[in-house]
Amino acid sequence: MIQAAQLEYASDGTTLYSSRFNDVYHAAHGAKAQALSVFLAGNQLPQRWQNKDSFTIIETGFGQGISFLTTWQAWRNDARRSARLHFLSVEQFPFSRDDLAKLHRHYPEFATLSTELLQHWPHLTPGFHRIYLDNGCVTLTLLFGDALPMLHEVVAKVDAIYLDGFSPSKNPEMWCLPVFKALWRLCKAETTLATYTVSGHVRRELTEAGFAVQKVAGFANKRQMLVGHCARLPRAPRIIRQRAPEVCSGEQSAIVIGAGMAGCAIAASLARRDWQVQIFEAESEIAQKASGNHIGLCHPTFSMDDNALARLSRQGFAITRQHLLQLHCENTPVQFGLAGQFQIAKDDAQEMLMQEIVASLQYPPTMVQYLNADEAQLQLGTRPARGGWWFAEAAWLNPRSLCEGYLQQGHSNISLQINTPIAAIKYETGMWHVYDEKNDCIAQSPILILANATAALQLWPDQYLPLSESWRAVTQIPADTVPSALPSCAGSSYLTAEWNGFRSLGAAPYLEDSAGTTQNANLASLQRMLPELPAINDYRSYTRICARPNSLDRLPLIGQLHTMNEDLKSVHQLYQMPREDGLYCALGFGSRGITWHALAAEIIAAQLNHEPMPIERSLLNAIDPARFLLRTLRKG
Repeated sequence: MIQAAQLEYASDGTTLYSSRFNDVYHAAHGAKAQALSVFLAGNQLPQRWQNKDSFTIIETGFGQGISFLTTWQAWRNDARRSARLHFLSVEQFPFSRDDLAKLHRHYPEFATLSTELLQHWPHLTPGFHRIYLDNGCVTLTLLFGDALPMLHEVVAKVDAIYLDGFSPSKNPEMWCLPVFKALWRLCKAETTLATYTVSGHVRRELTEAGFAVQKVAGFANKRQMLVGHCARLPRAPRIIRQRAPEVCSGEQSAIVIGAGMAGCAIAASLARRDWQVQIFEAESEIAQKASGNHIGLCHPTFSMDDNALARLSRQGFAITRQHLLQLHCENTPVQFGLAGQFQIAKDDAQEMLMQEIVASLQYPPTMVQYLNADEAQLQLGTRPARGGWWFAEAAWLNPRSLCEGYLQQGHSNISLQINTPIAAIKYETGMWHVYDEKNDCIAQSPILILANATAALQLWPDQYLPLSESWRAVTQIPADTVPSALPSCAGSSYLTAEWNGFRSLGAAPYLEDSAGTTQNANLASLQRMLPELPAINDYRSYTRICARPNSLDRLPLIGQLHTMNEDLKSVHQLYQMPREDGLYCALGFGSRGITWHALAAEIIAAQLNHEPMPIERSLLNAIDPARFLLRTLRKG
């Protein structure tokens, strides 16, 4: 659980103070002046980011965020700034949104930037929180938790390090050799660092970790400060064969197979980074198959042990929500709402567990709240069969409009070809060649991304990609058959919000059954979930059958695909796995396509552009397409 920082001030009544560490957050001369003098000047900024494609900074101790806002403002004001700025920051005790807003009022020069940051400020939950700012050109990745385990989860190469945080004597866990080594492992040859302290043990342990440091003139009343650089590069891990993607010089291009939510989101993410993307879709329209339902739902999920599924759903939901709001701000006509959703317990045991999880995690009620049946009746307007979780920020959306929004967002860099089934793919001379049903090569590119659900197995028939289909039936019911105030609900089945005169109800299994019988199963399930609703038997209802793509462990497959054409006896870890040059996938989303598709797009775009990963290393391993092969290898 993450504990919020308390809003406290030193005896002067103006300097921000922490009684937990018995130290102030910044020098008496001001946080912005300190950030400019120590962290930007100490890392030779803005000069070092100029005319670069991207620049990455990592900070220990986000605090009130003034170093970040100062850096962001300096980057915006620089006409020769890098195309993208990445800022990662560790914080064990973050401020709440309301307290940050109060603090930022003391810095009116940051008003515009602060407003945008606070709009996306995350719930105070453990782990990574990726925030997209400045039309996606600035990404802030907040790492909420203890510094050392959080830094071990970072997958990135950084250009500059801000060593901040409370004084080494007050917060020694932040200023120790293991933390410095974890930072050193993220270094490039040109990486620099800066900090306000010249403590002897800090200098010695930075040197031991792999940095060269020196004292220079300090800020304000501090006589000296430290600057440094990476003195020796970390040893590369022993990898069987893994090269960077072979991207053509000049224009960067990729082929995406599949124009559902995942494929369109990937294309848009690459287009925002100035890639040229070709999408091939077998169907006559975009957003068919699993992306073709009238309405879908999106919300996080939770577990007592905060497992990989819970963490991925939380981070995926947050990124999907940001994408929706960004598309809305761009006046892209995506049909969605953030009206909340109630998840009804399937039985008494699950209801008790749901209550215990909320009590244990102590997440804010705006994120998840347990309501018993009586409390839920006040929220829903009808009494559910049991209590459950209320997600106040849950989303519903029309998947087709979202796909259209992604394509519109990247229209100048994306070409779409429908009615084009891909029969085969082949890698030759550094390029992936794509063949149609006539065996004609219709496109080639150094990068190929499979986002076509289980159809990917026809192109890459790998026994270690255990994808399957479960056929499901989704019934559209007229919106006027249920009360208009009833929000989205889920449990043994689900009922969506209304759009375009209909709600969606599903998703009953379909086993060579008649649509009518399956429709009745959906209606019966709704009746069990919300027993006081009038029975629905409307001739205007319509049932759609589609395949839901699943993986063996119910987690998606996202990232670079492995190869089977080499000796794998020495492979014991995922980072050692040999990979297919330029071949990536986003598959196996199951019932969480809306939740995970935007996260998948950002992961693949970050991999291809050598950017910091938006999620933890452990979660990347949990969704790595090669994980099933590795499990087999470990069993001998």
